[in-house]
Amino acid sequence: MDEVAAGSGSAARLARRDAASGVEVLYRAQWKPMVCLAYLLCGAEDIVQDALAALSRRWEHLRS
Repeated sequence: MDEVAAGSGSAARLARRDAASGVEVLYRAQWKPMVCLAYLLCGAEDIVQDALAALSRRWEHLRS
């Protein structure tokens, strides 16, 4: 059965999985350049981790 058709709980799980997958792809492809830029701009690399965590929470809004 299609996960979205199974109910809102399944749709929410699917959205979380999509967010985790999308953020992971971005992380693997762009981690080093993002950390270098963050360090050059403000001397801190933990900003990248915070930004990726915030992105994963808002992923569904970016896709619409």
